[in-house]
Amino acid sequence: MPKKDPNKPKGAASAYAFFLQAKRSEAKDAGKKIDFTEFSQECSASWREMDDDDKKEFQELAKKDKKRYQKEMESYVPAGDVDDKPKGKRKGKKKDKNAPKRAMSGFMFFCSDQRPVYKAKPENKGASVGDLAKVLGAAWNELSTEDRKPYDDKAKKDQQRYKEQKEAYDRGDFNKDDGDAIDEESDEE
Repeated sequence: MPKKDPNKPKGAASAYAFFLQAKRSEAKDAGKKIDFTEFSQECSASWREMDDDDKKEFQELAKKDKKRYQKEMESYVPAGDVDDKPKGKRKGKKKDKNAPKRAMSGFMFFCSDQRPVYKAKPENKGASVGDLAKVLGAAWNELSTEDRKPYDDKAKKDQQRYKEQKEAYDRGDFNKDDGDAIDEESDEE
């Protein structure tokens, strides 16, 4: 993983950051041993109690620092081999809308077939999607192998359909409009 560019200008500090810096210097000059948690709580409380006139000095410092940062960023040219992306959640690959639809499992075919039936039952009226999924999952687990067979057969056909479409997609001659997942009506012919 590339490293952060050491030549990138330091980010602009906030008014509160300048306030903390001043308080830290005061504490060091007074020879106090600084406990981070206690110090942070005291500074936070002091900052909240300060009126706008008292904060003005630190806000001016923050404005100056922001101008410094903007000026430095105008002339900054990032190095090519460093990771300059912000930390946090990384987004995955974008899904290709032209790619074939993934194959459904036997359970998914069961759910699409049985959801309206279970949803219509009085005990499931007003049930959330998650609650209904739990009921369907329990019903699926209670099915015998013989009762699951039609759904598993549909899943095998859909897996074959996906495999063929994926191969065509990889070759570059797949058109999504030509075929999609197995329709339940076409399977019953």
